[in-house]
Amino acid sequence: MAEGAIFFMLKKTRNVSVSLLATVMFSCATFGGYIPADKSYYNRGIAYDVRGDYDRAIMDYGQALRLNPDYADAYFRRGLAYFYKKDYDHAITDYDQTIRIDPDYTPAYYSRAVAYLAKNDYDRVIADCGQTIKLDPYHTPAYYIRGLAYFHEKNYNHAIADYSQVIKLAPDYAAPYNDRGIAYAARGDYVRARADFERVLWLTPENETALDMLKQLSGHK
Repeated sequence: MAEGAIFFMLKKTRNVSVSLLATVMFSCATFGGYIPADKSYYNRGIAYDVRGDYDRAIMDYGQALRLNPDYADAYFRRGLAYFYKKDYDHAITDYDQTIRIDPDYTPAYYSRAVAYLAKNDYDRVIADCGQTIKLDPYHTPAYYIRGLAYFHEKNYNHAIADYSQVIKLAPDYAAPYNDRGIAYAARGDYVRARADFERVLWLTPENETALDMLKQLSGHK
């Protein structure tokens, strides 16, 4: 997968005993009588997620789903946990369920696209990114990974169009300039390729990929 691809990531909690946090969240929610049991398991699953304990998170999300089979958020979070374990097939299955319950659940389409990208299933990446963008036209990461998928399919014009949209939405992000430069070079448009790699160096000085590509392009007009 190309460097710079954007994923949904869980923030890591520092200086906190997450196991204690999980216990407190679960106990208060269950026995305090103000949060349903399915939500209690879901909350504890999130706490396990935060510390990277994906197996326990998956178990708690599963328990939440046994109590509430139409819990879209629980399917989605369990899908993320499976993804972080590199179990892409189970992740995709859970994203499918999320979308079945809530067809407008934008993060599920995007996350499923990321899982398909990990499986090199580029047609499905393109389809899911398209749906993500339909629901959220300003979803920068969806344009980016759709560009990656188009590039791998050697559809350089579409890849360039998507990288250009990323640049429009996030002009200070170096990765789309780099990848657009590679697409321009693959298309034989060396002038535009050099301009993009020079922009990469302006944003991230000493970028080895951009320096190497400029050396390779030095003999091309």
